[in-house]
Amino acid sequence: MIRPDQKIETLSSNLRQTFGPVVSTDWMRWLFFCFLLLSLTGCSTVPLLTGQKIYRPNTMPVALRAPVQNNAQTVDLSEFAVGSVSSELIDKGDVITVSISSGLDKTDTAQIDTRVNEEGNIDLPIIGQVPVAQMELIDAEAAIAAVAMQRRIFRSPHITVTMKKQRENKITVIGAVNSQGDYNLPRGKSDLLSALVAAGGLSIDAGTTVEIRNPEEAGDSKPPRLLAENSTEDQSGLVSAGHVDPVSKPSSKVTIDLISAGREDAQKYKLGDGAIVRVEKRDPKPLHIMGLVNKPGPQDYPVSKPIKTLEAIALAGGISNPVADKVYVIRQLDEEEKPVVIQVSMARAKRDGDWNIELAPGDIVSVEQTPATVFIEALRVLPFGVSASLGTFL
Repeated sequence: MIRPDQKIETLSSNLRQTFGPVVSTDWMRWLFFCFLLLSLTGCSTVPLLTGQKIYRPNTMPVALRAPVQNNAQTVDLSEFAVGSVSSELIDKGDVITVSISSGLDKTDTAQIDTRVNEEGNIDLPIIGQVPVAQMELIDAEAAIAAVAMQRRIFRSPHITVTMKKQRENKITVIGAVNSQGDYNLPRGKSDLLSALVAAGGLSIDAGTTVEIRNPEEAGDSKPPRLLAENSTEDQSGLVSAGHVDPVSKPSSKVTIDLISAGREDAQKYKLGDGAIVRVEKRDPKPLHIMGLVNKPGPQDYPVSKPIKTLEAIALAGGISNPVADKVYVIRQLDEEEKPVVIQVSMARAKRDGDWNIELAPGDIVSVEQTPATVFIEALRVLPFGVSASLGTFL
């Protein structure tokens, strides 16, 4: 059997006869070493499972494509405005001014500022309780005059009602907005748009899902119960003494997709006093770039736009080997037990956009070794003398 060193010496002699003394035995040894490395390049940078199928971009099933990454920054938020409530409409919590004149003399005129209570009534001196909630100002004037005459307080009073201050709703905005906090919004403009504007708009990492928790109306919730320490309730559920048991006010939750929601869902955008608005914060899994790149490691997946294979490699400092071309994109799908592998050619991706596939959060991008890249790597480790000889030879 011919030994490897004998093969090298034979090759060296043949090359010397052809090219002269520039071809040394050392150079031939390095050349043999390169071919030996080429024969061992069956191992991938990323070890694949036995029998694992490798897809190509042109044959990849639709189910393997990266999900669409919607950008909340492109949403037209004006869709989430609710028409302003009339400044003439009275509601609970509003402060109104009631002027009552029972004669021609100015001294016979009384002017009273009063707040509409949670039952929708105002309490006027002498006249008493008058329901005015959900009435226009002109209708409230007639209602107050009617009660005054019915109770025989005034014979024919002249009533004027003006809106002094509409109730403000306290809204809490949290999540992916530029300024989280509590904001007071006028009752007539308490909607999702106004809340997001008050919070400085959506932040760069905002998702497209918004959750609204609106407190239910007081009439829908049970009043606090009186509970006494070490006491028991009778069959009627009543107790004679005790302390107020604080019961959290029930709320209704609505989830809105900023992309698909429309004006037909306007009722969902109204915010009541004490409403909480939470904007989804998108925190996608990072990409992992490895293999023949200059800066291997994790890379943040951009929130506001999708990213493709060649862009991800550029983020990692580009390829470290000039002839690198084969790229594996390893993707874990929720419904699959094993990750799928998609093989991309960089050269083809530069020519054909369909091969420059879009990446999904959590993808692994591996620039793979090939016989060509191994040969280039072997040349890089040649001793100076051999490299110089090779340069002279070339």
